[in-house]
Amino acid sequence: MQLRSNTILITGGAGGIGYELTKQLTALGNTILITGRDQAKMDRAKAAFPKIHTFRSDVFRSGSDRHSLRRGHQNNFLSSTF
Repeated sequence: MQLRSNTILITGGAGGIGYELTKQLTALGNTILITGRDQAKMDRAKAAFPKIHTFRSDVFRSGSDRHSLRRGHQNNFLSSTF
């Protein structure tokens, strides 16, 4: 798998393992989209990695809008949930 020049969605990307993935994959030149329930944590991640895109959502909630995240990010879309 190529780990450069992808668009990658990381749910839970503002904390723990997800945050480390955000850090490492951003450094490799990927476009990173992170989701999470805690806006303050996502704001801190955005401050640390200004090029990432953040979306407040709860992927476990029924009827979640997670599929809308793909709009505008169709090429090389990878997804990982933590």
